[in-house]
Amino acid sequence: MKSEYDRIRFYGNTDLSIGIGYEKAKKILDEFDVGETYNDINNVIELYNIYQIFTSGAVKEEYIRPYAAKVKDLMHIISRFFQKIDDDS
Repeated sequence: MKSEYDRIRFYGNTDLSIGIGYEKAKKILDEFDVGETYNDINNVIELYNIYQIFTSGAVKEEYIRPYAAKVKDLMHIISRFFQKIDDDS
């Protein structure tokens, strides 16, 4: 389990930590598997923060391009997780 401080967070386009978040996000995206089941909300929120970093426009397009397909798949994972939430869970 990751500690609270190891997680990737997105604070906005103008935050100076976006470069550090981008570097951490690349490592996670390199190991990302769209077929994996994500059941931990902390992991799903981290994936959403990665999605925001890559779609915010704060990172140059040439850095984002190699990860475009994986970033597109992130929203499918995120939405699939939140669709499973009901009153019983």
